[in-house]
Order: sequence, then C-alpha cells, then structure tokens
Amino acid sequence: MKFKKAIVGTLSVSLLSASLLSTTSAFAAEEKAADVKTHATTSLPVVNVHAENNTINQQEIDKAVASILNEVGQTAPQVQVNEDSMQELGVVSIGTKLIKKFGGGYVKSTLPKKIYGKFPAELTAKVSEAQWVGIWNTYILMGPLDEVHDVVTDALDPYVWHWVASTCGYIAQGVVYALI
Repeated sequence: MKFKKAIVGTLSVSLLSASLLSTTSAFAAEEKAADVKTHATTSLPVVNVHAENNTINQQEIDKAVASILNEVGQTAPQVQVNEDSMQELGVVSIGTKLIKKFGGGYVKSTLPKKIYGKFPAELTAKVSEAQWVGIWNTYILMGPLDEVHDVVTDALDPYVWHWVASTCGYIAQGVVYALI
C-alpha cells in the first residue's frame, strides 16, 4: 500500500511538473503524462493519458461518451418544464439543470450507473457502483458545470491511479456537457 501511495504521489508530481515545465525541455517531453489540446468539434479537451503501458486515447473516451448519450437518449424520461416557471439566477448546479431536464430519480440513480458502466476496468475493480453513485450525488451534482472533471478526478484519486481517475473525469465531463 505504501508503494502504491508513493507511485501515485510520484505520478501526481510528474503530472504537475510536466504541465509547468516548458515543452522544449527534453526531460519534460519524456516525462509528460498527459497531452491536452483543444478539440474543435466538442470544445472538450483532447486527451491522451499514459501510464506505463496503458493508454486511453481521445477516441476511446469519445466512444464511451457517445455510448452513454445513446443509452440516455433511449431511456431517459423527458420532463415537461414551463420555461417561464423559474428564472435562473447566476450559477446553477449541474444537479438542478439535469433534474429539470430528466427528473430526480433518473439523474440520481440511473444516470450515474450508466456512466459507471463505461468506466475503465481499473476503476470498477476498486470502486463499487454504490460508491460511485454516492460520489455522483454528493460531489458532482452539487457543483458547478466547469468543475466536473476536477471533482471526479479528485474523488476517485484515492482508489486508483491518477490517469484512470482523470480518464473517468473526462468521461463524466463529456456526458454532462452533452446532456446540458
């Protein structure tokens, strides 16, 4: 367990260092763990996440997001909302927006299970579906839209490698952005 924590700490420091150091440095270029570029069609970051021999590329993340969106589109209830009934003031939480669109029961139980089903096996081996639903309802639905990736990554970091947690963060972020 100490070894795993040491490796996770080392990877976290490496990721931070790689993002702060200039890419002209040969050392930084070799140690860089994540390349983030702007994706033109979805305005979500394009990510290649590397850890040892494991690689998850943008196409796999896009495939997972598209699969979840397809399932949600087929199974989600459509709630009738009178647009004049509530005026949105300032920042509205993700939960408020999603519940307004799909209903509370679906957003709090079914949607997080669909997202969990598309996460990498490395995460599902360490974090149960019930734990994920708890994280979803406690941290993600209560937060602002811009922080989905960071909140998911931070919540899953204690359980798995950072690259796995970060990948799950991008999957959740893609689904939430597309739904809202």
